[in-house]
Amino acid sequence: MKNYGRNILKKAINLLFPYMIFSVIYVMLQHVGNSVHYLNSWNSLLYIYKRPIGYLWFLYILFLIFVLVGFFKLLHVNMYLQGGIYLLLFFISQFVNFPYFLAQTFTWTICFYMGYLINNIKIENRGKKILLIAFIVIFFIGIVQQYFAGGNWYNTNVLTKSNFLTKLTSIPLILYLFSRLPKNKLFKYFEKYGKYSLIIYLVHAPSTSIIRVILIKLGISNYFLLVFLITVITWYVCLFVCLLAKKFTIFNFLFSPYKYLNFHQRSIYR
Repeated sequence: MKNYGRNILKKAINLLFPYMIFSVIYVMLQHVGNSVHYLNSWNSLLYIYKRPIGYLWFLYILFLIFVLVGFFKLLHVNMYLQGGIYLLLFFISQFVNFPYFLAQTFTWTICFYMGYLINNIKIENRGKKILLIAFIVIFFIGIVQQYFAGGNWYNTNVLTKSNFLTKLTSIPLILYLFSRLPKNKLFKYFEKYGKYSLIIYLVHAPSTSIIRVILIKLGISNYFLLVFLITVITWYVCLFVCLLAKKFTIFNFLFSPYKYLNFHQRSIYR
């Protein structure tokens, strides 16, 4: 129980502190640029404890997923049974009107846990091939099912019962493809930035917003050129921030605050 409490505290500090800081930064940059698809009001910052702003929903829900999965691990629930529970919670969340934090946690935990299962289940080579073929078949069945369901079937920003098959099977499929990529210079170039994924995630959205506004004001209106320039410039802005975090403590603290607070050196239960 003490380890569980300590781990949750660590996740809270490392995820929710940047969550709050970047909520302010994101809203501030939106108001500076003023040319955004959806402008969040300053008052929205008062409600981030229950309603995340924009892309920052990911950190908010990720923390809650750690709380939920950690709790079941604390109870020593069998990992297959856990998978079944999270699957059941997903389908319940599609029909029951839960509060936002519960609805999103129940929706996305199964995706998180899919990665855990892939990492921990040992399967012989023949079994892997059979499983791979099964995932491919299910994936394409899911695509057909989405298409004939009608509506905005191509909108996959959310996880719903209509795109559930494609979303879930895409996880093992993309991991398999990634593991088969040639380990060339391009692969190693991007691989080395994996440890900075949280920084890149936090920085990319506000950078993209402000860069888009600047480029449009400079007269660049061609869609494909705009997308290309935004992608390249945003990537290097993210790398620059990664460098700052590596060189300067104040920036590193912003993205990894827990290690500077020394909670692990004294009991938090006294």
